[in-house]
Amino acid sequence: MLPLRLSLCREISPFYKAWKDISLKTIDLKYWIFCFFGSSFAAFASYRLHLEGIEEFAFPILDAIVEFEGRAPDQYRILPYLLLSATRQFLELFFQQDIGWKYPIILFETLSLFLASISLTLIMRRNEHKVLVLLLLFLCFPFLMFDGIRATASFILLLSASMLLLCNYPAIVKTKVLFVFLLLAFSFTRADVALLVGLIASIYLRFSIVEKIIVALIPLIIQYLLITFIFVDAEYFSELIMIGDNISLVYFAGNPMSYLLIGLVIFFWEKTRGFISELIKNQPMVFILMVGYIGVIFIIGRPNEYRLFIAYLPIMLTILEQRGELRLQGRQ
Repeated sequence: MLPLRLSLCREISPFYKAWKDISLKTIDLKYWIFCFFGSSFAAFASYRLHLEGIEEFAFPILDAIVEFEGRAPDQYRILPYLLLSATRQFLELFFQQDIGWKYPIILFETLSLFLASISLTLIMRRNEHKVLVLLLLFLCFPFLMFDGIRATASFILLLSASMLLLCNYPAIVKTKVLFVFLLLAFSFTRADVALLVGLIASIYLRFSIVEKIIVALIPLIIQYLLITFIFVDAEYFSELIMIGDNISLVYFAGNPMSYLLIGLVIFFWEKTRGFISELIKNQPMVFILMVGYIGVIFIIGRPNEYRLFIAYLPIMLTILEQRGELRLQGRQ
């Protein structure tokens, strides 16, 4: 028992020091209040925009998932739905009445976004625009849910930010306990994103080739077990190959976020091109993984469901932070 406690202390200590340094020296209480209410806004607005009025259609789907009778592929992403169900049970126990899914969904997403904002803040150690980054996240989050809202998107952001946070504090993962725990949780949440984020994190953490192979295998094996042995009766509610729909660009044109993203890319084209060029030069495998994920989504998903790319925010912030670290070391 004592060795286990010592191991946990060694794992948590560097993170606690980093958290204490940022929370006490550079961030005041008003910042965290902003993060909490910003998260509340994003979760509430997302519900009002996309779920309000269609509860009779949406909630039976959610009931089926938590009862292990849902449709694929959502049934294979069981962990956040179980946590969402636990949130509902807690609220019903507290209020002593059936409260449905509305407030558990809003609370679950609020807490996930708030915790994700903490992880993103810790990632942005040298970024002077933390508030602006999080403000844009809170404002855009409800619109990322167009064409396919999922109450689990905020939890995916939380896991992505938490795993990539380890890249800033490699001392935390010396025994790799936290990394493996996050990867396992991620694999039961969204295996494809777990594969993407896990491999990118393993690159920045300088894992060995064998360790990277293990990181890649864990989400794949868990997904195989979920499909083959655990939820064998789950049937896909849509076509597996979506490339024909995506080539037509009909769904892109129907999503309001497409026009904002096009405008941003055009306005920041020079910086975007420079960012990509530097990434290809310094970390080509990270670039290949990011482009590969987009390609996979283009074939078997719908890229106009921009929530599928929510993990790209902590990924890009990590890339910028690591680039700043290299430049700082170069000056020294």
